[in-house]
Amino acid sequence: MPSGRAIPTGVDMTAQSLPFAASERFHTHDLDEARAKAGDTFAPHGLHITERGARLDVHLNGVTCDRIGLYYVDYGAEIVLSSSEVESGFLVEIPLAGAAEVSCGREQIVTTPERASVLSPMPVPLSMRWRAGTPQLATLFDRPAIEAHLSQMLGRELRRPLVFSLGMDLTRPSARSWLSVVYMLRREAETNGAMLAQPLAVKQLEELLMTQLLLAQPNNYTPALLAEQPRVAPPT
Repeated sequence: MPSGRAIPTGVDMTAQSLPFAASERFHTHDLDEARAKAGDTFAPHGLHITERGARLDVHLNGVTCDRIGLYYVDYGAEIVLSSSEVESGFLVEIPLAGAAEVSCGREQIVTTPERASVLSPMPVPLSMRWRAGTPQLATLFDRPAIEAHLSQMLGRELRRPLVFSLGMDLTRPSARSWLSVVYMLRREAETNGAMLAQPLAVKQLEELLMTQLLLAQPNNYTPALLAEQPRVAPPT
């Protein structure tokens, strides 16, 4: 597990050394192809290069389990991503280097290797400016799966959709604990670990990732999740 400052920023950009290099989704220099294929993986969105004459060098690698996907994405230039609403599942994006400006509805943050963004599916405008040199590690959670998991944790049906706070402080102990599970999944994927070939182990790993995210990242169900549970009366 990475410690202290959450994520190393020294990224070797050769294709063979990129995260999930053996699971390449696509590599392109074409704007339209990048927009379409990234949209197929995450959700349809606008994509624009901010600097005239800049050249895209887009890499998207990733692995998927039953309810979670883990991806590496880099555009190789400063770009702006935009959408009229967040349509995908819950998406946690962590810069491995550089910085990105993220605006979702009324919330605005700058993400770095110490601060991730957590996008919740909502009918609000989304805009992200990724500066050049900002490769990101993205974890995508299936919305019905994580909301069903939250319902099980609470022991009741949800009365409103789950919404996370946009900024995730990766220096907090609870966030580092969640991140350690992400890195365990990444290590298993990159080393052909036996765990990902075992459906029961994958299910438990996904549940741990969802539980840790729900407990680590503030959301509209945090008070209920952190409420003191009633104590069991001692036997007579």
